[in-house]
Amino acid sequence: MAVKLKSRSRLRLPRALPPTQIEREYASDLMKILDVVQYGLKPLFDALPGVLDDHAIRVDSHFMVSVPPTHAKTLTAAEILSYRMDAGPGKISELADRARAILSRALTPGRTGAIVDKIAEKTSKHAKAQLKKQLTLGLKISPVSATAMIKDKDVDKRLEAFAAENAQLIKGLGEDVISQIEKLSLQALTSGESAKSLAKKLVKRFDVGDSRAKFIARDQIGKLNGQLQIMRHKGLGVTHFYWMDSGDERVRGMPGGRYQNAIPSHHARNDKRYPIDSPPDGEYPGEPAGCRCNPEPDLSTVGE
Repeated sequence: MAVKLKSRSRLRLPRALPPTQIEREYASDLMKILDVVQYGLKPLFDALPGVLDDHAIRVDSHFMVSVPPTHAKTLTAAEILSYRMDAGPGKISELADRARAILSRALTPGRTGAIVDKIAEKTSKHAKAQLKKQLTLGLKISPVSATAMIKDKDVDKRLEAFAAENAQLIKGLGEDVISQIEKLSLQALTSGESAKSLAKKLVKRFDVGDSRAKFIARDQIGKLNGQLQIMRHKGLGVTHFYWMDSGDERVRGMPGGRYQNAIPSHHARNDKRYPIDSPPDGEYPGEPAGCRCNPEPDLSTVGE
């Protein structure tokens, strides 16, 4: 459906709402994966105090080794070092591998597929609803006419790619946490670190995992939302778009904001018009890591 406009002046459109609720839902799904990881690591957490305490003796004020006290007096320094590298690590790695097995059984293709397919479909519907609202109010046409204008060419392919990419991200999120916990535990064993000190580090590592889950959700949904918008803009025949930032203190380059010195500045791009086939730095709004900006179609070019 072609829409003829009398003027090339900019049509002021309602701002597209960000897919915040979908981001939160995806983050919640990812954090449930971390709950599985924590469950799988529980035997390791339970065993760590004994592994660390039973094998630690102080040779001097600067060096901790991991040898049962009853055997320490009969070993040379080289033998002590060899022992400390062989005794506890095997137990730690064994329990870490058990956690990996539990995670693998939990993250079946069916389960991860259900998560990412649901999120992809919701993001697509959200992006389409926002564009429909802009077309209806900007062009002063009926919602039915607006729906008829929106083309979904290649959208399914993008959703399939999103699902495949995010299935790997989900798997990697859990595996990374297990590997980091294993690494910290092995370091504690060889350095003579106390169980109490290690416990604090492990808690912080899970906090990092939670933050990572939230970032993945925000980053991936933002990317998909922006890409779907651009694909549908092109389907309308739009030749230019306006870069619209989210208008808060987290915008890159926002004066007085958290990232006021960020380069490139997305605040500087705000409300600027760009060719749809030549976005700044080759990236559309939402595509840079963690970007929460949106593309607004220049509807003055539709129907030309």
